[in-house]
Amino acid sequence: PSALKQHEETIRQRAHKEAKLVAEAEAQAAKISAVPVKVAAKVTEGGKLFGSVGAAQVAEALAAAGCEVEKRHINVPEIKELGEYEATVKVYKAVAATVKVEVVAE
Repeated sequence: PSALKQHEETIRQRAHKEAKLVAEAEAQAAKISAVPVKVAAKVTEGGKLFGSVGAAQVAEALAAAGCEVEKRHINVPEIKELGEYEATVKVYKAVAATVKVEVVAE
């Protein structure tokens, strides 16, 4: 009975800790979603990019805006032209933020 009681207490503490982590992740996701992201890239006269914009550039833009995110947590669609795109930032297990990325000419 003592071991069962201790096990139940451990499970309760883990659930409380997990709920706290999820709440913090949701707050961070809301902060990240509110940040406007502009990435400047070199373009041709036709509006095509030299290369592409990837997770590293989005991570740098977020860091400049005050949101530190590792580039491996950012999922960016293939960006090869100027315009607006949506990237997904995985903050925690099931918590993700959507970031609007605007690609502009340098």
